[in-house]
Amino acid sequence: MVKKNDDELRLTIGSTYNIKSIYARDTPLETEGKFIAYTMVGQDLGFVIEMKDGKKRVIPSHMIMSLDIIRTAEKDEEDVEEKAGYYG
Repeated sequence: MVKKNDDELRLTIGSTYNIKSIYARDTPLETEGKFIAYTMVGQDLGFVIEMKDGKKRVIPSHMIMSLDIIRTAEKDEEDVEEKAGYYG
C-alpha cells in the first residue's frame, strides 16, 4: 500500500474547488471558487468559498455531495502552521 503525503489530502486555503452540495430534491447546487476559511454554522462546520463574482458562500459540511480539486494553492514557506481546533 502506498502512503500519501498528508498535505495532498487536506483542503488548503487559497485552493480552487468545485463543490456540489444538496440544494433541491433532484438538483444539486454547484459552487466553484477559492476556499478562504472554515466557519461554524450552528454546530456544524462550514466551508467559506469566494466565487468568481466576489460573493462568498458558506456550505455546511454535511451538505457536500462531492468536491473536485481544480487548483491547489502553493504552500508558502512562511505560512504559519494551522492551529488544531475542536469542532463539535
